[in-house]
Order: sequence, then C-alpha cells, then structure tokens
Amino acid sequence: MLRDDNIKSILFAILCICFISYLFLGVYSYKKNKESKINVTFLILCISASLWAMGYAFMLISPNIKIANIWRIVAAIGWCFFNGIWISFVFYLNDTSKKNSTLKIQFIVYIAAIIFFISNLIGEPSNVVSSEAYGFVDNLYINTFIGTVFSIYITVLFIAGIVMMYFQMRNTKKNRVRKQMKTILITSLITFCLAATIDLLFPIFGIVVFPSAIIIMSISMSGMWYAINKYKMMSISYELVSEYIFEAVNEPIFIVGEDFLIKNCNETSLNITGYNHKDLNQNPLDTIINFRKFNFSTIMQTGNVINIEIDLFRKNKEALICELTTTVIYDEYKDVLGILILLHDVSGIKKIAEIQKEYTFKLEKFVYYDSLTELSNRKKLREDVDILLDNKNEKFAFLFIDLDKFKSVNDNYGHLAGDSILKTVAMRLKSIIRSTDTVYRIGGDEFIIILKNLKKIANAEKIAMEVLKTLSSAFTYNENQLFVGACIGISIFPEHGIDKDTLSKKADLAMYEVKHKGGNGYKIYSSLMNEEDPCP
Repeated sequence: MLRDDNIKSILFAILCICFISYLFLGVYSYKKNKESKINVTFLILCISASLWAMGYAFMLISPNIKIANIWRIVAAIGWCFFNGIWISFVFYLNDTSKKNSTLKIQFIVYIAAIIFFISNLIGEPSNVVSSEAYGFVDNLYINTFIGTVFSIYITVLFIAGIVMMYFQMRNTKKNRVRKQMKTILITSLITFCLAATIDLLFPIFGIVVFPSAIIIMSISMSGMWYAINKYKMMSISYELVSEYIFEAVNEPIFIVGEDFLIKNCNETSLNITGYNHKDLNQNPLDTIINFRKFNFSTIMQTGNVINIEIDLFRKNKEALICELTTTVIYDEYKDVLGILILLHDVSGIKKIAEIQKEYTFKLEKFVYYDSLTELSNRKKLREDVDILLDNKNEKFAFLFIDLDKFKSVNDNYGHLAGDSILKTVAMRLKSIIRSTDTVYRIGGDEFIIILKNLKKIANAEKIAMEVLKTLSSAFTYNENQLFVGACIGISIFPEHGIDKDTLSKKADLAMYEVKHKGGNGYKIYSSLMNEEDPCP
C-alpha cells in the first residue's frame, strides 16, 4: 500500500504536470495562429484549466485549512469560468459566436459563472474544504447546495455543447470539420463520463476519492489541441489562403467563395479596377466581370479553366479584355478553401493581334485568292487537294471548266468586259455549289470546282449541268447582251487518279474532248480518251 505522503506527492506532481501541459497546449496553438478566434478561445480555456490544476495542487499541500481555501478560490477561478469558455469555444466551432441569440446565451452563462465564483468567496472553509489523510481537497460538490446547483449547471452546459457539435458534425459538408468535431466529441465524452463517475456518482455511494475532473480533463484538452493543430480548425481563412499567392504573383487575383462572392483580392486588382476592398468585399463576382458565353458556375464541377476571355469592368465603366484562369482550391481533406481567379490583361495584346490579323488576312488574300474574282487560286487549290488526298476514304470530283467564246468577248468589247464576265461567272458558280465545295480560278478563263464527299458520280454530272445552265444565260455589259459557254471535264478520286497532277490532267483531257465535239458540254474522263493533248 502507498503511504499518504506518497499519495500526496504523486497527486501534487500530476497536478503540476497538468498545469504546465495545459498552458503549453494553449500557448502553442495561439502562437501557431494568433488571428484565429478558436485558437485565442482555446488559450483562455487552457489558462482556466491551468488555474484549476494549480489551485488544487497547492491546496493539497497547504499547511492549514485557511491557506487551502485560498488555493481553492484560485482553482475556482478556473472551474467556475471553464464551462462558459467551453460554450464560447463550441459557438466558435459552429461559427455562430456573433449571432444575437448566442451572445445572449454567453452573457447569461458568464453571469452564472460570476455568481458561482462569488459564492466561493463567501463560503466557510470548513464547509467546502475537506482534510483527507493525503491533504486538503475540495468537497464543494458534496456538502453544499450551491455545489449541487453548480454540478447541474456544468452538466447542462456540457450536454448542450456536445449536442451542438454533434449536429454540426452531421450537417457539415466539409470533411475537415467532420474530423475536427469527431475528435473533440469523442475525447470530451470520455472525459465527461469518467469525471462524472468519479466526482459525482462515487460520492453518492459513499466512495470518497480525490476530485479528478481536472486530471481526466487532459483527455479532452489533448483532443481539442489535436483537432486545432492537425486539422487547422477554423484558421484557414480566405486571407490566409491568399497571403502567399498575393505576394508571389503580380497580376490581378481574386479569391471567391463557393457562393461566388468576392472574399479577398490583391493590390494589383484594386489598382487596375479603381475600387477599394470595401467596394468589392462580399459582392458578386459578375458585378465586375462579364464572362461572355462562359458559365462560371460550372467551375465547381470542372475544377479549373484556363485562358477564358472575359471583360473586367473598372470603376470608371471602362472594360478591359482579360484572360481568366481559375481553379478551385482544396485542402488535404478535399474541402473547398476557395476559388482562385487569376486575370491577365490582354487589351494591348488584343490590339496588336487585331492588327496582325488584319495584315495576315491581307497577305493570305494576296497569296491564296484571285484579286479579280476573289475566288481561291491555283496555290490554294493544290494545298486543299493535298488535304483531301490525305483522307483516302473521302471520294471527291474534280471539275475543270474552260469558258467558250471568252476570247471573242475580250477582242470585241475589251478587257473590262472580260473582267465583268469573269466576276459574274465566279458569283454564278458559287451560287450552285454546297458550302462544303469550293470554286477556284486557276488563270485566264479557267475554273475548277472541287466537290467533296461525293456519294455518287451522278452528283458530279448534276453540278456540271447546273454550271452549263447558269453560264448559258446572257451576261450584261454596258447594255450589251453577251453570251459564253463552257467545256467541262470531270475526273473522280480515286477512280481516275490518286494524286493532284493526275486528276488535273485527266479532267483537262475530258474537257478537251468536249471542245473537240463542239463545246458547251461536259465529259467524265475515260481511259479511251487520247492522253496526248491534241489542242494546245
């Protein structure tokens, strides 16, 4: 059996360890994040527990009952206010500490704590301090009416806190919060069950032991400390998420929540837009950004988008063209911390790009298009046919068109008349083909039509007859009715060739076959045709 002096020494040592440990847990968490209200409240909770442990430790070794009562009052500062601070801690966990209803509840709880503390000051030491063989201990809970009321008070507060945490754990969508609540809930329940059994139930059955709640509390205090530091409870604010990013990037950056309201932005954003933090904070993002055709609400499903062109509105109503890149930021528990939006001002680049585009278009038009008719030219024809030949599964027709009587019009009415007819021919040919087909002018009075995705050869013949029909109508020039015709030669890929030169040559042979037979008609290439050009 342990001697009484040994029991006193062991209890004193344990209580001193609790005193130091509780202070360490609180100060450590506070230093990790001094801005977090949860961390500040936990520090106060730890100080309260430390006073409780220290008071009990020195009460145990006091030389007389009066000094023991003084140390009991020191301990009372801790245990009277501990449960009020616990309720504040729970409210901060639920993020409801600023609501009017919770402020009233906290006020009532702290008033009750003050009343309980005052009652400890006026109590007779012999009624509240018990002299046991191993030292002086607190017996407020057993011998006094106020002790019984206080026991009910702490039980109600504890159960209320547990119920609030339980429902938040059930209702939250965030894994991090669920893990936090679960850790605190389990450790707190273990603490309460053990403390209630030893400090409340045992005395009812005549079993008097040292009031061990302050020692057993190390379980719940450790659980809260673990939850705060492991899961960074409530300390991951939009400001902290954005702090490093704002320092690292010199572009407009916005942090928005899952509600798409602006939570934070960097100085560059304010400088470019002309707004201040107060103007933008908690305002919808679409008040300053026009997303055009992009549906920003889909970001929660896609997770990120890159280089979406948007309009950023400045305070003076000027719109800047920007490229938007955004990503949803998750923590290690897959909970959304915020949506990061990075903008890149491309207004100046856009102007340069428009100029480049204009000159590129002019250059391309010069290289690939006929200046008179604005049809694609021979160079464009060769490149387009190469693309078609790469797709060996697509059948297409090659229609070689040469105008009849065009030389006569040029000689009799002049080149302006010839130019007028060529322009009209171009318009008429474009009007009879599909949007997927193309008309080319390859020089002089020669045109080529490429019919893509040819299903039947009869379709090529149908277009050839349409060409003959449209070109047989009169051309008007200076009130003169002029008439021309056309000779059309047709070759088909892959039946008549698998390269552009062969297809062009065979369509040309078919066209000359028509010329030899009087013109104004069409022919599909046949191997019976003379492959020597009979008419230069």
